[in-house]
Amino acid sequence: MIAPARLEEERVSPKNPWYVYLKYAAPTGRSSGAGSMPRTTLLSPFDNLIHDRERTAHLFDFDFRLEIYVPRARRRHGYFVMPILHEDRLIGRVDPEVDRARNVLVINTVYAEPGAPATRSVVTAIKRAVEDLAAFLGVRGIEFSGRLPGRWARLSS
Repeated sequence: MIAPARLEEERVSPKNPWYVYLKYAAPTGRSSGAGSMPRTTLLSPFDNLIHDRERTAHLFDFDFRLEIYVPRARRRHGYFVMPILHEDRLIGRVDPEVDRARNVLVINTVYAEPGAPATRSVVTAIKRAVEDLAAFLGVRGIEFSGRLPGRWARLSS
């Protein structure tokens, strides 16, 4: 069963109503249902959550652009950059690449959004999300070749 949903931020047009599956609704709106735990994951650039760039900017204050067709010199974040969804916020981006010759997931760069939480648990959750991506891809290892944001790098050891 579905029911109309009201967003805390009323920047969404009434002509485009929002709905929620009651089975997955949580009283706080911060999880996918009773007993569920908040999680951190990397989103595909084609994920429905971020597909509509205008909506993503309004709801998450997150400017996302798929840069596959952008010339390398003009890319801001990377070829196949993946947003980091932490609980109910988009807190950063990961620029991954699979080195097929070595069968390794290479993380070129990790970006933090302004105001992203900087705690050891957040850094651990991001590492776990990268490990999940590596497992999904079936690679034998992970290599960080780029940089980590300063506030996350200090907590990563």
